[in-house]
Amino acid sequence: MEVNVGLIFYMLKFNLKMSYKHFECFENKNISTIMFYNIFSCIIIIIIIILGIVVVLAYSFSMIRRLVLRRKQQEIPEVEDEVEVCSKKYKPVVCIHGLFDPSSSCDILEAVIRVYHCGTEVKVINLNWGCKSLIDLWNQIEAFKIEVEKIAAENPQGIHLIGLSQGNIIARGILETSAKHNVDTYISVAGPHMGQFGISVFNKIPGFSWLVRSVYKYFYTSKAQHYSVPEFWKDPHHMDLYKKMNTFLPILNNEKSHPRSAEFKKNLLQIKHLVLIGGPNDGIITPWQSTHFGFYDENEKIIPMEEQEIYKEDTLGLKTLDERKAITLITVPHIFHQFFAIDIPFMKQYILPYLT
Repeated sequence: MEVNVGLIFYMLKFNLKMSYKHFECFENKNISTIMFYNIFSCIIIIIIIILGIVVVLAYSFSMIRRLVLRRKQQEIPEVEDEVEVCSKKYKPVVCIHGLFDPSSSCDILEAVIRVYHCGTEVKVINLNWGCKSLIDLWNQIEAFKIEVEKIAAENPQGIHLIGLSQGNIIARGILETSAKHNVDTYISVAGPHMGQFGISVFNKIPGFSWLVRSVYKYFYTSKAQHYSVPEFWKDPHHMDLYKKMNTFLPILNNEKSHPRSAEFKKNLLQIKHLVLIGGPNDGIITPWQSTHFGFYDENEKIIPMEEQEIYKEDTLGLKTLDERKAITLITVPHIFHQFFAIDIPFMKQYILPYLT
């Protein structure tokens, strides 16, 4: 948990340092000023504590899923019981795991593909698992891209790419920054493509809504922008600050002009099919429509992909892909975020048909 602790202690150190400076001057301050600084310090400490609780809960969800994953593996039939002959040649599949997850989070998906698509080569990239998934997303993209380009070079007929949760903005980062990729179909499972604002499953925690509306002050700083979650945090009430201070998502999404904008669009348009999967019972990706490139406006009303500026102006290529009929939006009810990667009927119905 060293990355999480580092971020939390950075904020705590900053708060204590500021408090110390103020206390040095207390002999020259009146009582109301002293009370103000005491209250301010308490608020900062409460924010840090709530952030710590959220991190622990998120990590706990990941651990629970790993336990369920082990049980689910026993439900998958042996290959020889399900498939008599490998009569069709399928393209290789690459899987990229999500936040806090090990590469083994792709194990159920890998097993299902191998059983029901006999002979398919499945590559699970074993990088930045656990707390290392919190490091800077541009660095993660570069590391994963090296591996994906190697696999692409070995398979000139093309490959399929599947991302899980945060793994999707890494996957899309690879597609946008690599001219060497030969991805046929990119399947996004519960990816926060248009950003994250809150965590709906935690909404009943006292003070959490207040935290969601306050955390931008810390996330939109140069220090915080070295960590993955602040890099895709998108506060709809502070969009100017988001575009100014966020060093990742507005660039990845071509929400603002940058030197590689045209390159990102051109590279993304190399794919033949984009499958976007999400659902209203996700509980983690908030709003869940972010999985379909939808997001909140300043009044927290959902604006669908087709009404987003990046679609209407076609800055990323979404409109072009849609006009090619190359985008498929899939809404899956009744599946919690952490269970997309272990739900076998879901995989058979919504993933396998797109793996040609």
